[in-house]
Parts: sequence; C-alpha cells; structure tokens
Amino acid sequence: MKGSVISYDEATHSGKISGHDGQRYAFTRQNWANDKNPKVGMNVDFDVSGTDATDVILLAGTGSGGDKTKVAALLLVLFFGAFGFHRFYVGKVGTGIVMLLLGITMVGLIVTGIWALVDLITIATGSFKDAEGNDLV
Repeated sequence: MKGSVISYDEATHSGKISGHDGQRYAFTRQNWANDKNPKVGMNVDFDVSGTDATDVILLAGTGSGGDKTKVAALLLVLFFGAFGFHRFYVGKVGTGIVMLLLGITMVGLIVTGIWALVDLITIATGSFKDAEGNDLV
C-alpha cells in the first residue's frame, strides 16, 4: 500500500503513516527499509500487518522530506553562485568550501562561475538534491 509519513519520533524510533486507504498505521525504525531516516512528508510503500506498517520503502523522488526550497537555492546561485552559497544552504558544505576558496581567485572565479551555471540549470530543472539526497521543495 502507498502512504505518507505523518509523524516520526527520533527518541522512540516510531511513527505513523497515513495510508491511501484513509487508515493510520504505526511503524518502527526496524520496519523502515531505507538508509535515510524517516521524516514527515515522505511518500512510502509498505505492507500492512493489522494496524502496523511493515517493510516500509521510501518512494524515490516524491515527497522525500527535503526542507530546502528551490526558490531560495535559485536566488543564492543567481547572486552568490560563484562563491558556493547555495551549496552551503543545501548542506553540501565540502563543495561549498571548495567553491568559496576557488571563487576568491580570478582563475577560480571562472571555474566556479561555470560550476554555478550548471548548478543553476540543475536547480531550475528540479534535479538538484540536498546533502541528504532530498529534492528541493
């Protein structure tokens, strides 16, 4: 069955999924068959055992729980792209530092300018992901 994560508590490693059938199902981290931690809003596919969700699988590219907006990333890449500010925003700190350090030199500024243009296109087309692999919303 398909549904969406509507709650998840890190302390107890348990949460609830709202199924497309209108019912709510409990799940635990043990039932979660993904590398990413569950987050509210993630769209999932799961099996039902009574009132529990089992074998919960994250559906790729749909409601993947990102909290970074495409608009903010686009504005950052447009105005400060050559310095990597948009990469810091989405949590890609390592490449953000590389862009920032390269961007302060003339030759590096050309390289990071091209890099920022590529990032601009990928953000605009919706294929840019945050550091956790989530889509920008």
